[in-house]
Amino acid sequence: MDGTGTPDDPWQLTTAPGSSTYTTHRDETSDPPLLVCQVGTTRLTYLLTAIDDLHAMLHEGTVEAWGRAEDNPVEGLGLVELEHLPRNNRVRALPA
Repeated sequence: MDGTGTPDDPWQLTTAPGSSTYTTHRDETSDPPLLVCQVGTTRLTYLLTAIDDLHAMLHEGTVEAWGRAEDNPVEGLGLVELEHLPRNNRVRALPA
């Protein structure tokens, strides 16, 4: 992975199939801090904590288990329902 992850020197990444490239950088000046992904002309933003959150999720065993955990630090508990079907999975939002 090339780059340092700053706006002036973003990480240069390649998609899993290796067919496309994109850049990602930390924007620690925004409130809240963001992870910014630039894919062509599309700009996607995520909470910068997403990296640490994913790490925490995987320690719980799965992303689903973390999403249902009482100690979920971003309070995602109860926002979605996951359904495991023989050929696919489905996610639906629960009423707020």
